[in-house]
Amino acid sequence: MKHVSIFFYILLIFLQVQCGTYLLFDSYEKHYKSDETNLSYLLALLGSGDLPLLNVQSVSWIVFPATSLTFSRGGGDSFSVGMANPLGCGSLGSNLSVLLNSDGVPLSLGPTEFGGDGCGEDAEGFVSSTINVTGTVPGKGRVIAKLASYNMFSNFPGLYAGQIVGVVNVTVLPSVSSSSTP
Repeated sequence: MKHVSIFFYILLIFLQVQCGTYLLFDSYEKHYKSDETNLSYLLALLGSGDLPLLNVQSVSWIVFPATSLTFSRGGGDSFSVGMANPLGCGSLGSNLSVLLNSDGVPLSLGPTEFGGDGCGEDAEGFVSSTINVTGTVPGKGRVIAKLASYNMFSNFPGLYAGQIVGVVNVTVLPSVSSSSTP
């Protein structure tokens, strides 16, 4: 008799979990899936063709003014990246590095790393860099900016290695750029 009551309580807990999961999922399907305006604007923006959506956790003091680039096959374009390190100049271990890579169509980037220690180009320690992007294959791609794993994250609570802090969508058009033809 004691085994039957234990089994009954285990079955009851299992059914509650299953029903609760179903109700939560059903509610999500009805409420959020039907209304795309509830999606984060960054996730909607990052849906670039057949590329998967990315979880972008931007940092207020790392600035990506451009959200997309479009150029002809064989050509290129550029965007700027800015950073104002909140710890300021001279703080031990305050250097923060951001690595740039791409997915989708093959893209050439220059440079592929951006960073600063708060000892920037102006009085506020703001550092900016221009990133050149070129491509020879038509299609869609994107430049993804992630925090480097060798940063000293104890100085930056809430940040972690591999965190995506910015994305720039890239469209390479099939027409050949006039600058690449002789």
